[in-house]
Amino acid sequence: MIRWRTQCVAVAAAAWLATGQGDAQQGEAVQAIGDLVNQGFGAVAALRDDIYDAERRLSELEETLLRSSSRSAPNFAGAPSPLAAQIARHPLVLTTNGYCKDAFQELVVETLPARPAVISTCIEEMRPRARHQAGLECATLHWVVAPNGQLRLEGHVSGAEDYAQLAALYGAQTVATVVERPFPACAALEALELPMTSNARPDLRLLSDETRVAFSESLAFEVKTPDFFAYVYVVYLQADGSVVNLTPKTRLLREQYRPNSILRFGDGLEGRQTYTASAPAGSEAIIVVASRSPIDSLDTLEIGPQGQYALRSDGTPLDQSGFLNLLRRGMEQEHSGRGTREISAEVLHITVVP
Repeated sequence: MIRWRTQCVAVAAAAWLATGQGDAQQGEAVQAIGDLVNQGFGAVAALRDDIYDAERRLSELEETLLRSSSRSAPNFAGAPSPLAAQIARHPLVLTTNGYCKDAFQELVVETLPARPAVISTCIEEMRPRARHQAGLECATLHWVVAPNGQLRLEGHVSGAEDYAQLAALYGAQTVATVVERPFPACAALEALELPMTSNARPDLRLLSDETRVAFSESLAFEVKTPDFFAYVYVVYLQADGSVVNLTPKTRLLREQYRPNSILRFGDGLEGRQTYTASAPAGSEAIIVVASRSPIDSLDTLEIGPQGQYALRSDGTPLDQSGFLNLLRRGMEQEHSGRGTREISAEVLHITVVP
């Protein structure tokens, strides 16, 4: 039987301060976030306790089956069904990768045997995160504990001023994994926070492998779909504030792509359009969302023969703020209503310069 190990927040905080980066201000910051980090560890510890209890019950079931010479495969659903359902609905389980999520969901399927070894591995790979209540606009930040026991701040802020504020408060080493993502990328990252926790995200890159693009240079890019059959949504947020749906439905049913398919946009080959950077200069973003089944909240936004996103009431094209708000609400509804469906996403920030 696996013995679960939980780390102590006080030890992690002490290790962090021992690096020499801590001062009085940082000490106060660590104390202030201690409860938040502890919540993250508490969530993992509680889930590990549930799994430990479930494995113990599985062992008891196996012994009973052996004594009765039964050849039926043991499973959790026959005995601790309330506990199995509780585990399968745990927030950390709902945001894990598809492989692990399937293993947890099998706990409540009577016809499937449980896979304790897989579940144990998935639990070990879970990292607790505690949200940082920064109060910053267009920012998503979490406290995590690095493998060396040091506290780290991960996520994004919208600009250099917010980053400097965090660095002054916590130290440059602690915020080294925070990135700057101005609007609209920061709002896209907020809207897709849950899908982007998936380990089966699509790959997204400009063919030039550059994210700072001058006028007249190519904006051609490539998407590699996740390792599952997926319906793919690709949206370009331009510096002029417009929203361009690059994958509108061309037939009644949206096209589904095979795992690890390569999709290219804007390279001018095989009948595709050519995308180049142009005025106005500024921040742009590409959004890719992949799902095992069509996403109604996005499909219903497609209006007219071109399938662009607009208000259904009067056909007015959606601006970026409106689209991203609807996207965020749609993802929240998907997560709360159909937690077992795999949805993953990726966002690429691009800076267009003269």
